[in-house]
Amino acid sequence: MDRFFVPAREPEDWTQSRTNTERKEGSPADSLARAWLRAGGFPPAVQRVLDASGEDALQGLEMLAAFPEYELPLLGDDGPSTSDLFVLAKGRRGLVSVMVEGTATGAFGPMVCEWLVEGARTKMRLLSYLCEVLGADIGEIQSARYRLFLQAAGALVVAERFEAPTALMVVHSFAGTDEGFRDYSLFCRLFSTAAVADGVVEAHRTQIRRLFFSWVRDAGQD
Repeated sequence: MDRFFVPAREPEDWTQSRTNTERKEGSPADSLARAWLRAGGFPPAVQRVLDASGEDALQGLEMLAAFPEYELPLLGDDGPSTSDLFVLAKGRRGLVSVMVEGTATGAFGPMVCEWLVEGARTKMRLLSYLCEVLGADIGEIQSARYRLFLQAAGALVVAERFEAPTALMVVHSFAGTDEGFRDYSLFCRLFSTAAVADGVVEAHRTQIRRLFFSWVRDAGQD
């Protein structure tokens, strides 16, 4: 059964092919699409990391549905902002909201302070909301990569929407190196946890729902 669903913003989108002709071969979007579609669920590299985490809520996850370019339901967002891939999964402890960020270069875009430079007045409302969701302080997150901050908050917001007790942000890296891992590590520190490559860590500043972060290397050989 096909569990992948693409956005339909116009009636005509319902009848269009799911193949994105503008996707460049070798890009993060292309690598992510190939890995997840080929697996028909969680790719082996991702599944191995989650199963080895020791976290009962993340082991043996079953993909129920997956949404590429998922529009995040965030208050104050005029974007809208999107996730590379949202996966609704079922595990031993119930539903899990999974936001996947694909990267082939290790680059995650601007820091929060850089992102705020243009349109700071309108962006501040969204940023305040994200900080509230994650239990973070605006003054502490200025040097964090905004993209990571956004995806982590998105995982929690969507978890609430589906009444999922667990949220997970996965950085699925196809870079072949750990380039970008330093930015990921600095981000994890904001939540009182130490990043692990090919591992899972838990954020310690959120309430009600558990939030996990994972960095997965994928050489594309599975």
